[in-house]
Amino acid sequence: ASLSESAIRTETWTWRGHRIRYLVAGRRGDSSSPALLLVHGFGSNADHWRKIMEVQAGDRQVYAIDLLGYGYSDKPNPRLAGPPSSLYNFDTWSDQLLDFTRAVIGRSAVLSCNSVGGLAGLQAAVKDPAIVRAVQVINISLRALHLSKQAAWKRPAVSTLQRALRTTGAGPWLFKRLATRDGVRRVLQTCYGDPKTVTDELVDYILKPGLEPGAVEVFLDFISYSSGPLPEDLLQACKVPVSILWGEADPWEPVKLGRTLALYPSVEEWASLPGKQGALWRRCRTAHGGVGHCPQDEAPDQVNPFVTEFMRRHGGDDFDEVSNWSEGSHRSSDLDTIQDLMRRFTLDYQPDYTLKLRNRFSGLVLGADFTHSPVTNTQASALVVKPVSPGAPWRRLRLDSEGTVTLRSRKLQWWLLTLDLEGHANPLRRTSNLSFRVATKWDMYRGQIRNKKRVALGSGSEARVHYTVNYNLPEIEGNFKTAGRDLAQNVTADVGYAHGDIPRVELIKVSHSWLAEAVAHVSRGTRVAVDW
Repeated sequence: ASLSESAIRTETWTWRGHRIRYLVAGRRGDSSSPALLLVHGFGSNADHWRKIMEVQAGDRQVYAIDLLGYGYSDKPNPRLAGPPSSLYNFDTWSDQLLDFTRAVIGRSAVLSCNSVGGLAGLQAAVKDPAIVRAVQVINISLRALHLSKQAAWKRPAVSTLQRALRTTGAGPWLFKRLATRDGVRRVLQTCYGDPKTVTDELVDYILKPGLEPGAVEVFLDFISYSSGPLPEDLLQACKVPVSILWGEADPWEPVKLGRTLALYPSVEEWASLPGKQGALWRRCRTAHGGVGHCPQDEAPDQVNPFVTEFMRRHGGDDFDEVSNWSEGSHRSSDLDTIQDLMRRFTLDYQPDYTLKLRNRFSGLVLGADFTHSPVTNTQASALVVKPVSPGAPWRRLRLDSEGTVTLRSRKLQWWLLTLDLEGHANPLRRTSNLSFRVATKWDMYRGQIRNKKRVALGSGSEARVHYTVNYNLPEIEGNFKTAGRDLAQNVTADVGYAHGDIPRVELIKVSHSWLAEAVAHVSRGTRVAVDW
């Protein structure tokens, strides 16, 4: 491509009466070949993709768009549009991407998206797979604050906080603290694996659009968005091929959780950065290892080859029709590769480490738990009480370091069903909740195996390794149809999957003396006080 073709140009487009800024570079090429459309994440804009555009524009036409409310696109006041999150949501942004592809690009497109932009891109593909040929998502948002992912007892607190930020001076105060050079730099250095890659130029790219009128209202509206689709829902419904890339050092969207998305039938590729795609054993994240939440800017040398290869597979004029992608399984050619099989049968080893102290006292097991999580670099503690008798109707009483009291029942079995009850209460936050779960006693075809392995260490101590396996057994299904003399058949096969995880390793120290010594010590102190 010539210098003029690869140069990045700034253009504008009017959509639903709003001005939309976008970047474009590269040659247009054959009208039957799709363009590459890049979609940014929360609080970001099209400039976050410049390092990808500079490389990709040499082979094709590349676009990067500012979603409505972000970058230099218009920021209409969400309060004038209706209830919270009725304007700034994935439905709006997916419509924007589809309309932009039709009106500006003028042909189909392959999307590469970061963070929350990945949900907008996937929803666009679900809405119109003829326009969106394929989607690549990079550290897609897992939406931890979605209502379905919040513990029931936490929902009132989260909702109250979101409402307070949106309707009081607390929200604008928080935004003002973040929307400074130092504030933006701190946030970026938190989510980038290597803080040295956060340059002054990058800070300016993120900060300057955030100082435009209306930015604070957009920010406060979106952080209240706890409904809408989850990535799991969209991947299940998606009928175009999906590539997933994940920076291993992302503190916001842990790679351990991201790997579970590889199990969906639309996903043809899952790769960690850095790391080798499909590796059976993944190294644990270190304090200074791996790539963070925005690999397209932090490690473009790693991302660009994946983008190039994804475009090679799905950016040509020999694109397979959407109907060739079955709803429940991969194409047979995908299953023939070793990489696909390794992606479907994986093992994680990034456990939390827990030290448990236990002692029996008057028909009860009393103890304390101390947990460290290397993935999130957090610590937690709790006091635990359990009944010794296996016939007791309750299973565990727990008080954690945040002041939450949890009481769990034993499994109540009736015929082929089991019932679990669990109550939560936090007097400090004045919250309480009672949850229940009814499930079948057996689920052989697909499900989860959870167990633990005990290893005696002597002197009243033992180690426990907890493990889980999510599985889906291989299946062959099909049907035969007749219409007059015509006979039609449809047979599909799926090799299934198995995803192993070791979530926790525990060291248990059982002593008959530490509790007695503590009681005696308290008693001695009491006697001294009385004698005095």
